[in-house]
Amino acid sequence: MTETWLGDVISDQMIDIEGYSLLRVDRDRHGGGLCVYYKNNLSLKVIKSSSPYNSTNNATITEYMLIEVKSGSEPFLLALYYNPPDNDCSEILSGHLEEFTVKYHHTFFIGDFNTDLLKYNYRSNRFRDKLSSMSCTCLNNEPTYFYPSGCSLLDLFITDSPEIVFNLNQVSMPFASKHDLIFASLRFSKTNETPITYRDYKNYNARRLHDGFHSFDWTPFFGITDSDILLDILNNRLKFLHDEFIPLRKQKLKSNPWFNRAIEVAIVDRDIAYSNWKRTRNSSDELHFKRLRNRVNILIRDAKRQHDSNNFNVRLSSRQLWSNVKKLGG
Repeated sequence: MTETWLGDVISDQMIDIEGYSLLRVDRDRHGGGLCVYYKNNLSLKVIKSSSPYNSTNNATITEYMLIEVKSGSEPFLLALYYNPPDNDCSEILSGHLEEFTVKYHHTFFIGDFNTDLLKYNYRSNRFRDKLSSMSCTCLNNEPTYFYPSGCSLLDLFITDSPEIVFNLNQVSMPFASKHDLIFASLRFSKTNETPITYRDYKNYNARRLHDGFHSFDWTPFFGITDSDILLDILNNRLKFLHDEFIPLRKQKLKSNPWFNRAIEVAIVDRDIAYSNWKRTRNSSDELHFKRLRNRVNILIRDAKRQHDSNNFNVRLSSRQLWSNVKKLGG
């Protein structure tokens, strides 16, 4: 989470979520700030963060928190940023890319960078050059911030490992922020077959959520002058709405023996092209998406054929051939 607006007067206990631990870097109650909630069974360690708030250097620095996450046998880097609107964060980000993309096999740099990648000016072009020089990619390309006269792409999901990112999407949260919520799932080697549980931010009933919000009696809220009590009431009500109306799903990741990295990368490229076409509705973007969609279909078809050919080759022994046949039934 970025722009948490947390300070010393807000303790971890006041914003606790059951079953999750918290990492945070605060500025003050008037802006900025970062925090990460993570499940208690995960191992996270902050390896670098921006300096704490001080009165002489408050709203002009890029705030960041770089975290090592252990998933399975190989750790990866999760870096979270909030960059103030008038600040160019290209050099700080470039330094982190140079230092940590060589230390970790997978790195992810996310947050509100306040550099509009829908524009092509000196600042945004410089930002793109820094990413390109380190072979990193911004996976989302739709506007994430909306204002009366237009929109901007400020909230970015940057990585050097697009092949393990799936289900990247965004959803509008007008009751909470002018920024869209960006979410994604990462595909690592599985250590067991336990189904994953997740909140489905894409397929929720917006009307029910809207009605739930307006079903609260907000009259007492406007009569309270204590900001801490107001924040506590607001947090509790938003948490109730989230838990009540954002559906909880379970999904068992299916392992396809024919699936390979080339297919995974092609699917990411296809999905990015589709999102771009949805945004522009341009005929050339539509054609580009269809070409990438056809490429995915061809790669899947060829991979399945190769897999079948390897497993049902007449040169195999009868025992091996029947063993492969039985595996088709799970």
